[in-house]
Amino acid sequence: SADTTLYMYYGGPSSGATNQNPTGVWDSNFQGVYHLGNGDSTATDFYVDSTSNSRDGTLTDADADSVQNTGKIGNAYDFNGDADSISLGNNAFGNLGDSITVSTWVKHDSAGVSNGEVYISEFQGGVCGDFQMQKGGTGGSFPNDAVANDGGAENLDSVTGDLRENLWWHLVFVSDATLAYWYINGALDVTDTADLDWRNGCTTVSVRIGDETSTFRPMNGIIDEMRVSNTNRSAAWIKTEYNNQNKPEVFYSVSGLQYRTPSALIKIRGGVKFK
Repeated sequence: SADTTLYMYYGGPSSGATNQNPTGVWDSNFQGVYHLGNGDSTATDFYVDSTSNSRDGTLTDADADSVQNTGKIGNAYDFNGDADSISLGNNAFGNLGDSITVSTWVKHDSAGVSNGEVYISEFQGGVCGDFQMQKGGTGGSFPNDAVANDGGAENLDSVTGDLRENLWWHLVFVSDATLAYWYINGALDVTDTADLDWRNGCTTVSVRIGDETSTFRPMNGIIDEMRVSNTNRSAAWIKTEYNNQNKPEVFYSVSGLQYRTPSALIKIRGGVKFK
């Protein structure tokens, strides 16, 4: 509700030392942040977690048909609707507990498929279920809605419905000790008493970006900026993230340079001395 002015100072000593701290961008509640703009590779731990937790991911793509593509922010990963996914490892986030926030940008290539399309999952039907965030299948109860479930009786689907293809959607699922929420494009979509959480229930199942298992509910489209936190972010936080990421040129403005001038000038022979 109020502007914040930031100042950036530069042009200091030329020693070559820096004070950059990229992982410090993310507060301690962020458990994993995936820009998914690394490129195309099945190398181990190629898809970097930008937090200090280093929960990097590995791509499975036997036919090499999923590729890097232009994302909402920089580059992202374009899944081809088959047995491709990015694995973060078994029980990658451990027990996140009652309060979680999972956010991502998605852009679907098709109008919808029968079984749905998974964004992130620690779930394996018939084995165990912990958490899953997906687009509902056209043949199910929540056609083309944003859906979250914990592998049990608890699930929450959006009321907006119809995550239409070829459009970017900012999807945020939030859960606290008593309520669960869907936010779509920065706005609260639905609130429910579903006791959805992300607990330590699938220790033998990998957390996967892009499908549930190697052959089930694969994503057909682009996933960008997958972020997982072990806290329930506020509506103001989510709205600010959406505004900043959706149209940064409107969210902030950059003013001109300001030069530091010496407090006093004392003339000496043949030059100027700064005091």
